[in-house]
Amino acid sequence: MITIKFTEKAIDKLFEEFDRNEHNRVRKKMLAVYLKALGLQHQDIERICRISRPTLSSYLQEYKENGIKKIKEVNFNQPKSV
Repeated sequence: MITIKFTEKAIDKLFEEFDRNEHNRVRKKMLAVYLKALGLQHQDIERICRISRPTLSSYLQEYKENGIKKIKEVNFNQPKSV
């Protein structure tokens, strides 16, 4: 299990980003990390967000290592031009 210490300010910022971000993928990441900050169990977060355990782990690891800036990134796999 990934352990992260959340400040009240960080929790507020996660909710704000979840509430206002225009990208669905970013909103889902923010929601998952926000629910973790509220103390929900991983299995509950996975069920609510409809994500797998490895996906949740990657979201949490991204946040732990680089904060909100990293989980706000939108990376779409673009096909290489020929």
